[in-house]
Amino acid sequence: MKFVLLLAFLFMWLANPITGGKLFPGFNNPEKWMKRVIRKLQRKTSAHGNMIASNTAEISNTAGFISSISKCESNYINDPDNGLSCCFEDNMNKGQCLCNGMTIDDTSNPGSCCIANQRHPDHCLCSGTDIDDPNNHGNCCFKDENNPNQCLCNGNYTDNPNKRCFNLDWKGDGICDDQNNHAGCDFDGKDCCGVNVDTDLCTLCQCLEEEAPLPNAVGCCYPDPNTTGECLCTGTDIDDPDNAGSCCVEDPDSPGTCCVDSITCNEQGICSSGNSGICTCDSGFTGDRCNVTTCPGAPVCSDNGSCPQGATVCECQDGFHGDDCAIFCNAATTCSGNGTCEVDGSCTCDAGLTGANCTEIKTNGPLVLVTLGQNTNPTHAYVVDMGSTASCTNLPSYPINSAVQAASALIDDAPLICGGNKPGHVRVSECYYHDIISNQWKLVGNMIYNSNSGRGKGSGTSFNGKLWAVGGHGSQGSRKDIDIIDLEGITTGPTLPYGDENLCVVALNDNELMIIGGEGHLKNTLIYNQEKNDFTDGPTMNANEHTYGACTTFQSPMHENRMVVMSIGYQSGKDVAELLDYTQENAQWTIVASPRGPNVNSFGCRLLPSISGKGVYLQYKKNFHHFTCDTSSCQWQIMEQTLPTDSTYGVFMYLSPAYNCN
Repeated sequence: MKFVLLLAFLFMWLANPITGGKLFPGFNNPEKWMKRVIRKLQRKTSAHGNMIASNTAEISNTAGFISSISKCESNYINDPDNGLSCCFEDNMNKGQCLCNGMTIDDTSNPGSCCIANQRHPDHCLCSGTDIDDPNNHGNCCFKDENNPNQCLCNGNYTDNPNKRCFNLDWKGDGICDDQNNHAGCDFDGKDCCGVNVDTDLCTLCQCLEEEAPLPNAVGCCYPDPNTTGECLCTGTDIDDPDNAGSCCVEDPDSPGTCCVDSITCNEQGICSSGNSGICTCDSGFTGDRCNVTTCPGAPVCSDNGSCPQGATVCECQDGFHGDDCAIFCNAATTCSGNGTCEVDGSCTCDAGLTGANCTEIKTNGPLVLVTLGQNTNPTHAYVVDMGSTASCTNLPSYPINSAVQAASALIDDAPLICGGNKPGHVRVSECYYHDIISNQWKLVGNMIYNSNSGRGKGSGTSFNGKLWAVGGHGSQGSRKDIDIIDLEGITTGPTLPYGDENLCVVALNDNELMIIGGEGHLKNTLIYNQEKNDFTDGPTMNANEHTYGACTTFQSPMHENRMVVMSIGYQSGKDVAELLDYTQENAQWTIVASPRGPNVNSFGCRLLPSISGKGVYLQYKKNFHHFTCDTSSCQWQIMEQTLPTDSTYGVFMYLSPAYNCN
């Protein structure tokens, strides 16, 4: 009752034309003035949970104003607990309000209740795209348009906060929409317009221009387990539809789907949210979809070189090597001035030095085996360190006494020796290999073909992991057959077009062998092609005589580091060294420096490529000679290493790194 008297007194005071004229602009228009009074009272009293009953449509005078105070609009009844307030009627309990406690009438959905907005008690907390969350009282969620009163996002998903849009029903309420009640989406921009704007309830009236509607105003996302109410996937990442709780890079060509390395990046890159082009490309590719070929490197040329426009080959800065200029090597610093840089960035050290930077003194260089030569110790098996003058422990004596001109090769890291020629023209047929574990020579088998046993004055080379023993003389004369030997046994290979002895054989590549000279073919060469299984004539040599088996291959600086063949021949009683640049079309033999000077012959010498592969070692009697070339010339130098006794026509071969000098 006191509340009613207080309101009546308030209305009388407001009706005073002097007071009203001062407080309310527009008093000269009673209808507008009374409507505004009712609206203000509604707004002011709503903060206490009451809504004054009013129906201002019929207000035209003071009497209408008084009657409107107690009259409710359609769909409402007078609140039985507060006659000046209206409420929805509870159809199950006539005469009583439907909504009470924490809920108020939902004016946008007559006959329903909603949770009250604590900042604006006369409005629902949830409206527009939101509904009261049935599983979380006092909170809102996006409504599912296809399932009434159900949340859109559930299970692995939560509401996307970046798409939340409260749609409060404030349009046309005559109150300024300011920063306090602007929800960010569908605000009533018109209320700030006009000359009679009521700013009584506005604390910061800013007339906000109407905003364009947001696309996809609602949406779900995987929740961030570390930040409540935030999405897990942000930026160019989206929820991975195939892996709940995981993110993926969005494919810009197919929004809403994941970027796929093999499709989006053309299998030449990976999807990466940290890259503005979506794809992080593999070396050699660029572009948003990694579909443009460029120079290798990531970044291109590793930022250590340049890539000419449209090119695919880097131009590296000094000191940088490799296709992508990523390897640095400077001979003066990386190799300590004691070696040269290779394209892989490693150092090739000068003689006697080793280590990554060529600062270590080599104590155990490449080891070679010298055995079965004509000398005072016919079964010797000398081990020589080609990197120093250190004395090495020799291998046990070879089982066959006084055999020369045998075939040999390093097979499966074991020295393998076959055949040979003993005094009195006795041909040796046995093949032995040295077993490093037991330090013994072990028999593989015997070379016998059509009762033609033994093979002396022949030659051998390693070809595709096996020793190929070619030519020579057997118990029945010259041999045309080829024996192929490994540590497990002996098989028969192709047949030569002719039999010959005192020849030399060398492997050109994985498919071809070259047979050089011989007693019956002094200047001729023969090339065997394994794939075609045929023999063809090779280029003819210059010297009149190439016999007694001295040939090898090496990488020649004078030939732009291509592989070439060297053969030692004889003409007019002196040594002649010839080179064949065999990988070039129409290659011809050329004569280079003689091994031991003019008017000296080296019958019975043996050749090996040097340890660097860019030169040749020659062994003759007690001495070793080193053949090297630059881009314009070649030369021979005698080495410091020596043998205890002379050795000619013997075996001269490398040992595997498993062998030690001591």
